Amino acid sequence: MNITDFKSSFNNLARATLYKVDLSGQGIDGRNFQFRAKATQLPGGTIGTIEVPYMGRKIKIAGDRTYEPWTVTILGDESFDIHTALYEWQKAINDPVLNTGASNNETLKEDITITMVNRDGSDGISYKLVGVWPSTVAPIELGWENNDAVVEFEVTFEVDYIEKV
Repeated sequence: MNITDFKSSFNNLARATLYKVDLSGQGIDGRNFQFRAKATQLPGGTIGTIEVPYMGRKIKIAGDRTYEPWTVTILGDESFDIHTALYEWQKAINDPVLNTGASNNETLKEDITITMVNRDGSDGISYKLVGVWPSTVAPIELGWENNDAVVEFEVTFEVDYIEKV
């Protein structure tokens, strides 16, 4: 391969800044969530390894697929609507005062779609995170030295599985 071939292989590279994250449900306005999802990542997956010993050697066999928790950084505004909805979602899972929660865990899960946006504005590749729920709503850092800064916080979601859509 020469330099010309190398350069011509980079047509229509995807941009890390062109994406949207859609979550609607549990009191969260999907449009607001999409515009306030400041940073995230496309999900990955891991296939475990089963080691089977055979005559002093280990043969590796593919195991089960697992999914890491998914994290998104959200920009807050003065209404704290998304933060409040996430807090209420966690409260529905386990109330901090009553120590109760919904009896059907599936009613507390939602789906999130992450879509790459092409440079022409059309939708590109999409992944659906199925069966998510917020395991962690991180603290919001406050401080008098934070001039010209917007409130932001991270949310970590547990994921049942991921599918390309």
